Amino acid sequence: MADDRQRIFVYLKRQCIVSVESLAVSPDGQTLAAGCADGTIKLWTIPDLATAPPQKQFPIRTLSAHSGSVSGLCFSPGEGQLLYSAGVDGSIKLWQPGQTDAITRLSFPLGEDSRRRGIFSLSLTPNGQGLIAGGDNGIIQIWQQK
Repeated sequence: MADDRQRIFVYLKRQCIVSVESLAVSPDGQTLAAGCADGTIKLWTIPDLATAPPQKQFPIRTLSAHSGSVSGLCFSPGEGQLLYSAGVDGSIKLWQPGQTDAITRLSFPLGEDSRRRGIFSLSLTPNGQGLIAGGDNGIIQIWQQK
């Protein structure tokens, strides 16, 4: 199994052309998202490695997500999955499956020098109601869904 994981990772890196900065797997285990240093997100359908050997697959979708590296990705829990992406451009975007345009954009707080700061970590609370992001300015921002 470790060999299969290694081959899939190497393949993803080649598809991103540049470095893979973040990865996330959907809660149903069907979709893999890779955040790339060129600002794109590549989405793949994950093959069943128990029944089929790894094979070269092309992304099912490429999202033009951020103006810099995609530094964080996470899927919402449960059904009706949404994908959150964070970038070093200081923005967080929310994506619906099957769509190529973000449905929501959040901005990280400005730094003390009034410059937009990058986001380097992203997580959802277990119930999916809270979004937490950490940036290069030492700030942790929490958004609570209303």
